[in-house]
Amino acid sequence: MLPDGSYMAVLSASFKNGNVETSRTPLVINTKPPQLGVSLSNPYFSPNGDGVKDSTTAAFTVSGNDPVETWTLGLLSSAGSVLAQEKGTGDPPQNLTWDGKDRTGNPAPQGTYEVRFDATLVDGTSSTATAPVTIDTTPPKVEVAASTPVFTPNSSDSRNTEVISYTSDERVTWQGTLSDSSGQELLATPGPESVQSVKLDKSVPQVATAPDGVYKLALTFTDRAGNSVEASPVSISLISRPLTTAVVAAPAFSPNGDGVADTLAAKITTTAYAPISKWDIAVLDSAGKIVADYPGTGSLPTEFRWNGVVGQRSGSDVIAPDGAYTLRLTVNYDNGITGQTASNTFRLDTKPPVVAATAAPGPTPRNVSPFSSPWSSQLDASRAQRDWGFSHQPFERWVDKMVGAFFDSMPAEPPDGYDMRSEEISLARRFA
Repeated sequence: MLPDGSYMAVLSASFKNGNVETSRTPLVINTKPPQLGVSLSNPYFSPNGDGVKDSTTAAFTVSGNDPVETWTLGLLSSAGSVLAQEKGTGDPPQNLTWDGKDRTGNPAPQGTYEVRFDATLVDGTSSTATAPVTIDTTPPKVEVAASTPVFTPNSSDSRNTEVISYTSDERVTWQGTLSDSSGQELLATPGPESVQSVKLDKSVPQVATAPDGVYKLALTFTDRAGNSVEASPVSISLISRPLTTAVVAAPAFSPNGDGVADTLAAKITTTAYAPISKWDIAVLDSAGKIVADYPGTGSLPTEFRWNGVVGQRSGSDVIAPDGAYTLRLTVNYDNGITGQTASNTFRLDTKPPVVAATAAPGPTPRNVSPFSSPWSSQLDASRAQRDWGFSHQPFERWVDKMVGAFFDSMPAEPPDGYDMRSEEISLARRFA
């Protein structure tokens, strides 16, 4: 058998009169079937009227040496039933568009179908080409996650890198923006993306220069059929500066009800620019045990006061015992960061200062003069002045009182062994 190819058939005839006639006819031997092709503009489409991939167009091609004699175009379900069909002779149409409806004009259900193209050439060879097409009108189910809600690009821990990723129940592309609280875009995709995750760190110029604040990640996902869904926004706090707080308490207080320094005053300062969800001020004793606790929500107070109360007993306040204490401030920010700081140590002191005085012997008119007494005094003057407001009398006033007392009860005779009475009286009269 001759191989497939082009040939020339030559017919020669010789007549009795000597004439010779020759006829040549080109022939093509083809035992191979034609090569048929089916391509779709939208292998996945969503005929839901939203203007995005509402139909698909099938293009048909034939490669063969001979013309097409007959052709059949069909649309079949996954079970093999025919939803639509066209037949003809000669060259088939170059393309046909399907709007997702069956031969009765009703929408075909979601699912995968088959476009079938059959053709027979005039030489009797035939072939078939198919292509799957899917109707899908259901948006994808997508979840977006950020590796850390608090992004600190200048830190040395794992939070210096933000990884944004997603999961989906089908293949999708996505577009999105990262915007600040005013809606100003920090980052935006130039077009549809298909990567599963994106990493952000300070090597990204927009991140390196972005101001601190809370940013919103908004992403839209689109499946192969053109169905789109907006994922729930994800908040990311970008922090390049530290969040600091400080508590400075008064050095001491005395909750004894005398109206003087009965409450402890503490000043609270902060550089926190991130929103605060809650805070807590705990009073700790010298052993680190919490004796009182004061929680709160929202903004930090600028001042905290403690009256020394640690509980109730029989309807009355129980005051903490005298001793050393500190305040511990814990702050929980909306962005997930927790900060903690302690105040200086302060004292709770409800006891008055101790003053002691001794005399050997006491100044009585019968045995001593105001100038010869061995009187002595021991007094913690600095504490008396600080805690009691005590002020010493001027020396001149003390001498005046002593001299006056001497003249009121002047002894009749000088003490034994004392021979300077006249000089003493003379001196005393100078101060009288």
